[in-house]
Amino acid sequence: MVTGSRDRLIHIYSVKQGCKIIGTLEEHSGSIIAIKFVFNYKKKTLHLISCAADKTFIIREYVAQMSLDPNLTQQGKKMF
Repeated sequence: MVTGSRDRLIHIYSVKQGCKIIGTLEEHSGSIIAIKFVFNYKKKTLHLISCAADKTFIIREYVAQMSLDPNLTQQGKKMF
């Protein structure tokens, strides 16, 4: 589960761990407007897309690690 707000932060929670915060992303310089998970069935990859009042969007790809903690890597950004 993820949340975003006017503080420009995106918080990632683990529902399996009682909604414990497992990560915070802070790439945007404006309020978070929207967040969406997108699954690419062809490539079998999960992406987190966010857009903000700073007129940017960021696409991150979920990469599973051995520890099972999520690691979201930035794949692209900036929409003018």
